[in-house]
Amino acid sequence: MKKLCILLAIVLLLCLAACGPDPTPPVTEIPRTGANLSSDQIARQVFGPANTLYRYFESYALPKGGDMIQQNGQIYWPVTDESPYQTMDELTSALRGHFSEEIVQELLGRELYISHEGHLYAIHAFKGRGHDPAFQGASFAIESESDDKIVYEVTKKMGYENGVLTDEIVYYTRALQNGRWVFTNFDLLW
Repeated sequence: MKKLCILLAIVLLLCLAACGPDPTPPVTEIPRTGANLSSDQIARQVFGPANTLYRYFESYALPKGGDMIQQNGQIYWPVTDESPYQTMDELTSALRGHFSEEIVQELLGRELYISHEGHLYAIHAFKGRGHDPAFQGASFAIESESDDKIVYEVTKKMGYENGVLTDEIVYYTRALQNGRWVFTNFDLLW
């Protein structure tokens, strides 16, 4: 019964997170999160904020509006006051609080966001992927842990095949780099 309650809590959390933009305050460092946390705590404290931030590059852009500009052959709009990030420095700092420098450079290299006169702008024609309707929830566990690396095993509950949920197991690694715990591999969970 306890496992069912935990699974239902995780599914509810994931459904709420998938409902749309979830303003995430700028983060400079996410602490190490070890084996003493429950699956629900790992989902909320480790994966939730990182997944929300990653969605701004995969699913939908930060809120935008105002006067457009053209740069590099693309149209960009300034982010609105509702955006949790107003400058490229704030966005970059938040990314570095969750992800390795390689992931940060790959995301920023997409040029979905630019800085113009000190303000953050989002590309007009952002075509991200939407929420996977087959996703039904996930559970999180520590696969392995050392002083400088934690490997998480994430079991995604995906769709129904002949009336049965199928499991997809994915591994995510967080490593201690430059004094911060960051993901060294990442993809959207939900």
